[in-house]
Amino acid sequence: MIKSVIIDDQRLMCTAAKSLFIKAGVSDKELEMFTSSVDFISSLSHTPGKYSELTLVLVDLHMPEMSGVELTAALRKSD
Repeated sequence: MIKSVIIDDQRLMCTAAKSLFIKAGVSDKELEMFTSSVDFISSLSHTPGKYSELTLVLVDLHMPEMSGVELTAALRKSD
């Protein structure tokens, strides 16, 4: 079950954040990275149970397709 998600349009930032999460004790199996807010939203709709225990979403505020603010608003609407 995925519990933490990192969303940033720069893969290097995703990888760096993932390394920090793992060093802090988050299991690699409970962590997923996305380089697009749109891809994350799509994954939510295609595999809803996968994210049922999601507790943390680390998101970049400035992304080309959908900003972090827009993503957060969309997540709150769907809740």
